[in-house]
Amino acid sequence: MPRVLIVDDEPAIRSLLSLTFVRAGYEVRTAADPYKAMEACASESFDAILADVQMPGMDGHGLVRWVATTYPTIRTVLMSGFDIP
Repeated sequence: MPRVLIVDDEPAIRSLLSLTFVRAGYEVRTAADPYKAMEACASESFDAILADVQMPGMDGHGLVRWVATTYPTIRTVLMSGFDIP
């Protein structure tokens, strides 16, 4: 079963995405921020990470750069709920 890590500072978004991915057949873990995601990557293996762009502290871009350097086989996807003008 593919394993995905969902990283978002909004609990409702984490919950909704988790439910959606579980129903689609994925094993899901969640993290409330990039630092917790980094801890999860150190102790578990993931096929993909879905991360919000805008988060307090380190943003999603920083997390993706860290993943690319530390765990280059994990696929990453950034998402944002912000409107682009």
